[in-house]
Amino acid sequence: MKKFRELSDPESCLNRARDNEIIFVLLARDAAAPAAIRAWAGERMRLGKNRLSDPQILEALSCADAMEAHYRKDTLPPVVAKQKMLCWVCWVCASHEGFEPSGRPTIWGECEACGRQAEVQRFKVTSTVNSESPDSEKEKGGAE
Repeated sequence: MKKFRELSDPESCLNRARDNEIIFVLLARDAAAPAAIRAWAGERMRLGKNRLSDPQILEALSCADAMEAHYRKDTLPPVVAKQKMLCWVCWVCASHEGFEPSGRPTIWGECEACGRQAEVQRFKVTSTVNSESPDSEKEKGGAE
């Protein structure tokens, strides 16, 4: 639920909390939030306090999905020419000289150079080093 809706709804979980009750808030920009929400929902069901079909659980799981999508949108910039998602191993290889980190956070994903699942970061070209393979020149009719 969005902050303004939670605050304006007198029946919201936040507004039903007792004055001296301890509460904990998860933000969509926290990569761990969706897993924490899903763990909470799983524990509620394990304890027999809820079922998967209960509105409280359905709302929580929907919130986790929305947070995950929000986090991905905020952390994964649109693909721009002359940028690649690289793992640190590939970045330090000589074939990727001329790339520098773009300042975006590292995420778990596929390296565009080696294809491995690893922590990757978007790197941008900072020099005129050709990042294409020699085979691509042959396909364009270039040097053989």
